[in-house]
Amino acid sequence: MIVYYVRPGDTLTAIAQRYGVTLEQLLAANRLPNPDVLQVGQAITIPTPALPGGLCPTLSLGARGAQVRRLQQLLARSGFNPGPIDGIFGTATRNAVIALQRRQNREPSGVVERAEWQALGVNCARPPIPPFPRQPAQRPPASPQPPRRPAPAPPRPTPPRPAPPEPAPPPTPAPPAGPTCPDLARGNTGEAVRRLQRLLDAAEYPVTVTGVFDQATENAVRTFQSEVGINPTGRADLETWLSLGESCGDLPRPPRHRITRVINNIRYTLYTNKAVYRRGEPILITFIKTNVGAQPITLNYPSSQRYDLNVELGLSGIEVWRWSRGRSFNPVAETIVLRPTEYQAFQETWNQSSNTGQEIRYPGRYILTATNLGTRQGVSVEFELQPAVSASESENRMD
Repeated sequence: MIVYYVRPGDTLTAIAQRYGVTLEQLLAANRLPNPDVLQVGQAITIPTPALPGGLCPTLSLGARGAQVRRLQQLLARSGFNPGPIDGIFGTATRNAVIALQRRQNREPSGVVERAEWQALGVNCARPPIPPFPRQPAQRPPASPQPPRRPAPAPPRPTPPRPAPPEPAPPPTPAPPAGPTCPDLARGNTGEAVRRLQRLLDAAEYPVTVTGVFDQATENAVRTFQSEVGINPTGRADLETWLSLGESCGDLPRPPRHRITRVINNIRYTLYTNKAVYRRGEPILITFIKTNVGAQPITLNYPSSQRYDLNVELGLSGIEVWRWSRGRSFNPVAETIVLRPTEYQAFQETWNQSSNTGQEIRYPGRYILTATNLGTRQGVSVEFELQPAVSASESENRMD
């Protein structure tokens, strides 16, 4: 189940279409005194039946529902442009899938299958189903036999001495899985270095792909780190890999709170000042747009608003905060020319209050998306809110 909070202008029909369910399913899941009247902030339960394919269903053009919305969020978080996050697999989403497939050197079919989900960092494996316990076999009841006279017992032979049991062979340890995002520094060589160099080059930090971590690679890493808010050590650590957009396998990892992506010669950099926050702690957001191409880029804005920021609860699609909500902008269209190497930088602070003005109470991971309104393109990062500390826990920490 998903809980959706009614926004201004919502209707039950629109909510049903957004999540790919029928109006009858919504009415059955919610006891509404008047289905034609919804209150802003009202909680609506969205039934989410199991979809074919489980965690990683096959999706294609025309599909709708929560899994499509989840796909669009993952694509946007990985630097692709799936269009509006609306749960509808349209042409823009298909083009984003094709771009992903080309990056993975796969056939650009536009159809999302297991390989595409895994490329977006989803663990498609399911835990094995435990076998049913075997029931002990029951013997049929013996038919009654007439009593017999006991025969004399034969002499007992001396039992042979049992041979000592052979020791079981020691289990063969599984080979340790190598890290998919190893710590690299100058002097390292190999395929991991090549992968790092390709990521840097794709993000317009030019470096030759040689497989050797040389001075030029270190300089590119250092420049990248300084521009996305990482301590510029020149070493490729886990935080650097994650900020370059690498999934780093399905192992537990910290929230990816920094990202950089190049889309149509614009490099988008988005990061928060921390990965994990306490309840109510201010979150500093930085969003940078840089022209990394050789030609000027014309950006057409419908108003004086240049960008927007929004925060959603994990992959649920539930929006908890939008920067532009409640703000007023000059409705006159404007054009800005971004020349080569020029950039626009914006910083905002979110105090963890929701669209309704209430403090966010739910711990867990949240997705922050920044959108360039001149291109409708954007990138996403993650951060985590910790549970509130109780009074007793606070006293124990002070002790």
